[in-house]
Amino acid sequence: FIVKDSKTCSGKGIFTKRKVSIFEFIGVYPGDEIDAEELYNNDNNINIRKKLVYMNTPYHQKENIILDPTNNQGNLKDIYQNHIALYANEPPIDHQPNSCFVYNYKNKSLEIYTISSMEENQEIFIYYGSDYYRDYLIGQICDSLIKLSFIINSNGSFKST
Repeated sequence: FIVKDSKTCSGKGIFTKRKVSIFEFIGVYPGDEIDAEELYNNDNNINIRKKLVYMNTPYHQKENIILDPTNNQGNLKDIYQNHIALYANEPPIDHQPNSCFVYNYKNKSLEIYTISSMEENQEIFIYYGSDYYRDYLIGQICDSLIKLSFIINSNGSFKST
């Protein structure tokens, strides 16, 4: 996988460098664990920017904890600059997600995996979740992704939840 300018969204995106199969590992979503209530209930300018610019991904195993890759000014921290998973875009209106978040219990990490086969130079799209603000309808497939959840259990194998 490679990060380059997105063809469909503003900014950068993740693209395949070759044909890929279903359930291929893309990357680990990084960030510091913070209390979700603190972020969502505090409407100062920095937190509003974090909510709008960076996807703060919920952990599945910990309630009210999110991964936040940003500093106190709302900018991406230097230590997370090279994490490819941060460049996964939500699909535009005419596309569907082709990847999903997976909680890896063995590694204690939130990871992104493909959920479909893809051709070379295809952009990776992921559903950010129902709490992410958008001004468009994302499509019925995302409704089913809310119900579709995978984990990697402690022995390293995939499990549907």
